[in-house]
Amino acid sequence: RAVRGEPTWSDACESDDGRHDGAEEACPVSARHTRRGELAPTTRRRRDAVHIIGWSDSDWAGDLASRKSQSSGHIEIDGVPMHGFSRRQSVIATSSAVAEYYAASSVAEDLLYFCEVLTFFDFVPYAELRLDSSAARGIAKREGIGRVRSLEGRTLWLQQAVRRGLIVLETVHTDDNKSDLGTKILGVEELKTVPYPNLTLQTKREGEASGRP
Repeated sequence: RAVRGEPTWSDACESDDGRHDGAEEACPVSARHTRRGELAPTTRRRRDAVHIIGWSDSDWAGDLASRKSQSSGHIEIDGVPMHGFSRRQSVIATSSAVAEYYAASSVAEDLLYFCEVLTFFDFVPYAELRLDSSAARGIAKREGIGRVRSLEGRTLWLQQAVRRGLIVLETVHTDDNKSDLGTKILGVEELKTVPYPNLTLQTKREGEASGRP
């Protein structure tokens, strides 16, 4: 009922002869945007949707001097890497769950930006945010701060975005989290297990043996 304008209908909303089969409530999950530049919830991925995946990760108080945490994010559109970052958080997180939630809000902000761009060009985006922290997912799925007494109020918009269906939260294992690379220093053997299919690493000795610089 909140959708106005001209929503985009999925195939399930049409009858056999190609005409729309009824009221808007018959297919409430198919509309991604209402007017140009305005996103609407999508609770189920359409077959023709552009799949945007964001990976989020964070350490906790990695900087011993400032006690601030490091956020890392990686975004792909239909399997193509589009954006990545690793930056220091502006506030001090009092727990690892809060640090992970702050990192998730940063990635979610970039996800919605890409959704706006795709919507402007009449694509139907489907945004998915993957986290390896169950506590951060719990904060994002609730309303308000709950038992967390040290949460920045400016990041609570993520809860509303998740509740509206603009972003779908998914679980990812730490070993499969592509943003884990930006939160810590990894050794050569650990880098070889990073889930990047096109990333090949070799030591200096291996390079000299193969004749490569």
